Amino acid sequence: MKSENGVNVLIFKVLSNEVRLAIIEALLKAPMDVNEICGEIHEEQPRVSHELRCLAVCGFVHSERKGKKMIYGLNKDTITPIIDAANKHAKIFGDKIRDCEMLSDVRKMTIK
Repeated sequence: MKSENGVNVLIFKVLSNEVRLAIIEALLKAPMDVNEICGEIHEEQPRVSHELRCLAVCGFVHSERKGKKMIYGLNKDTITPIIDAANKHAKIFGDKIRDCEMLSDVRKMTIK
């Protein structure tokens, strides 16, 4: 499948950032405010806010104001299926991915 104007590459670049991916994984559990996300992924608020902005601009998350808090939720129509497919693929091919010599950074990661 050929992506139109390289957008598929950009989607995977969004997902390749470890903090953005951690935010997405946290939001798979439930919608959260920025402080809850920070506690869940153990990152500082400025970094989480910065990455949330990227995720929101790119349509990965949406936000809703509840009182003084902004609650972030995952775009379940498009992003959840991508994450589900990645998790399924990792269960089947995780060992091969870890052993791939072409992926130099993969050996540094702790894959759950």
